[in-house]
Amino acid sequence: MIEHRSISNLVQNSHVYGFQQGVRVLSSLAYTFDPFIVDVFGTFAHGATLVTGRKELVLGDIGNAIKSLRINVLHVTPSILAVVPVEAYPTLETVVVAGEPLGKKLIEDWSKRVMLMNMYGPTEASVDCIGCHVTSPSLTGVIGRPLPNNRVYILDKQLRPTPIGVEGELFVGGIQLARGYLHQSELTAASFTSNPFVPGERLYRTGDIALYRPDGNIEYCGRQDRQIKLRGQRIELGEVEDVIMKYHGVQRSAVIIRTLQDAPALVAFVEFKQQFEAAVEDEKEALKLFIAERLPRFMYPSLIAALPQLPTSRSGKIDRSILKQMDLKSFAPDLSQELGLPQSDIESELLSIFCRLFKMESDGFGVSHDLFAVGLNSLMAVQAAGIISKMFNVHIGLSHMYLR
Repeated sequence: MIEHRSISNLVQNSHVYGFQQGVRVLSSLAYTFDPFIVDVFGTFAHGATLVTGRKELVLGDIGNAIKSLRINVLHVTPSILAVVPVEAYPTLETVVVAGEPLGKKLIEDWSKRVMLMNMYGPTEASVDCIGCHVTSPSLTGVIGRPLPNNRVYILDKQLRPTPIGVEGELFVGGIQLARGYLHQSELTAASFTSNPFVPGERLYRTGDIALYRPDGNIEYCGRQDRQIKLRGQRIELGEVEDVIMKYHGVQRSAVIIRTLQDAPALVAFVEFKQQFEAAVEDEKEALKLFIAERLPRFMYPSLIAALPQLPTSRSGKIDRSILKQMDLKSFAPDLSQELGLPQSDIESELLSIFCRLFKMESDGFGVSHDLFAVGLNSLMAVQAAGIISKMFNVHIGLSHMYLR
């Protein structure tokens, strides 16, 4: 439950996003995604122009969109910024990223070209409550300082401030703090606590680990629990694992973030029960259908890797550090079987589009393959929809990409 004064404070201070009179701001965010609030009201409050459109048309060729639409401010997730061609954009002045950690490569590519702003904030603190102007790779991992009228603390388990350079949990408070969760009093009580430093105020436990650098900037160090953000969506890895474990043939599972097709993705490592080991491939396909019936698309694992036995530590727990280093090449789908040759010029063009997206040769990929099994993610689907729409002069919505 977000109060009006919280959004008012965010909008009044939205100049940090590069919003000012006369600039053109590109937004391709869904209205249900909380950063859309600052794009709309922040833009209008500063006398700027909001440029919006169908996600698949804007992000399908985002480099051309920036040039042709004369965009001055781009507000995206790091995953989307990673597919923007690094080249000269005469009008682009500011790039604002949020929702995921900002990697060193993106900082190297963009920090000298534009004003690169890295924003941080849970929805419980009304979109963004911390920001940083990233000027060099030395600021990798840095999220900056609190925005006006926000309070930020890094505390130990006894709710005492940690010294400079020492990790602790990040707590946020101030005018942008939410009241709590609607009709979820227990969750509200667990997530919010009284502020031990300001009587009568509350703090939100973010679950994020951070530390203060000597220069006063806050550095993000990771999650205390197993919640992650992928392409702007908040995902509980344990929730995905719970669904997988409910499948009758699964003995154990572990879901982690790995890099696939040069982008972060969910990978599910699965140990099937002994009686199902003889038909692992069939069980994997059945498991995919099982997951699809119970989770939203953004929570689907991009790859299911079946192992005879998951690695364990001395204490008997699944050793996730080994899974993070494991070579995934042997788990990639076998594309040599039933390639399926294109039967028309249209199929040939479509095959060429997806080969470029997957960075694969056309002789190793066919029209009969399941795109998501090969590694298509939601961002690639957006790009493909945009390219297809423009090439064939038809409207292909993102929803069409998920139809078989």
